[in-house]
Amino acid sequence: MDCKVYLCGMDQIQTLIKLAEDFAAHENKTHWSVSMRIFGKGNFFANLMKPGGDCHTRTADRVIKWFAENWPEDLAWPKGIDRPSKSKKKVA
Repeated sequence: MDCKVYLCGMDQIQTLIKLAEDFAAHENKTHWSVSMRIFGKGNFFANLMKPGGDCHTRTADRVIKWFAENWPEDLAWPKGIDRPSKSKKKVA
């Protein structure tokens, strides 16, 4: 399994939070709703935002790939974050 985390100038946690916040704001949703779409539970980003919040590298990779696959076409990908290439299949 490829466990690359696509970072550029931000630490891993801040990257995930930035993606969640931008995506949620664009969709007029909360980060809780975004977490539900990715994991089927809503507390992932809330836990990351707590002091000392963290996640496994594979989980971070999964999240970034999900965002890359589901990012709205009318929203610019955040500067400073490398975007993984899309696979042929869209993730739910």
